[in-house]
Amino acid sequence: MRIGFVTFCTKDYIDILENLIESVLLFSKYDLYVYSINFDYENTSDRIHTKRLDIEKQTYYNICKAKIISTLDCPLDVGLILDGDMIVTNFIDEIFELNIEKIVDSEFPLFAKHTINPLLFNPEYQVAYKKYTENILKMGWVYASYLFSNKNKWFFEKV
Repeated sequence: MRIGFVTFCTKDYIDILENLIESVLLFSKYDLYVYSINFDYENTSDRIHTKRLDIEKQTYYNICKAKIISTLDCPLDVGLILDGDMIVTNFIDEIFELNIEKIVDSEFPLFAKHTINPLLFNPEYQVAYKKYTENILKMGWVYASYLFSNKNKWFFEKV
């Protein structure tokens, strides 16, 4: 069974992505699949797999769709989507080891829910968000990460 992590980023966020990569290499035994949006990213580690993802319009909405595209495209049987600005700790592999049956058997992906919407409390997020859209959020929370398996990839095909 292929288990690992998936992330994506634009060229502007390479420095931030490097922190995530360093933490995965340091604290996990699993590989990381990096989807680079509209540029070619290379990494010398044999545990980091890269793929270019071309998106016609680099809008906030289309960049968010990169999560779904990378989930469907990656060769993993079980995976965890990580945002490029995350850093994992020495306990990260436990998410698979303690929950593998739940992840594999679940009909749906398992989403992590933020307890607060960062757009409401951080003015810097609001400025960045308004660069991409004038739409008003309709829910009081956001979903950043999720666990998925081959059994529940169908969910993303429907989205």
